[in-house]
Amino acid sequence: MVIPSSGHLTVDGATVEINTTAAPRGINAAGNANEVIKLINGAKLNVKASSGVARSGIRRAKIVVDQNSSLNVEGYAYALDGSILVANDVASCYTKRNYQ
Repeated sequence: MVIPSSGHLTVDGATVEINTTAAPRGINAAGNANEVIKLINGAKLNVKASSGVARSGIRRAKIVVDQNSSLNVEGYAYALDGSILVANDVASCYTKRNYQ
């Protein structure tokens, strides 16, 4: 998934899953925009690589996890490649690296 430099992804109280099999990145932000990804009100974002050339889970993004929300990034060589993670309030962030 590509987020353009003027774009944002806000997940408000929902669950979003991004699964990659052939793409090298789960989410690629086109620039270092402010709060490109924002999780609020118990939102859950799961970014998982099940196979392929998985290198970066979330690349070049500012990720804000807030208000009982959770971020899960699994199966990539670099979970947060050049990204900034901000966790506020009660937030949960989990990463699991691919060791293949």
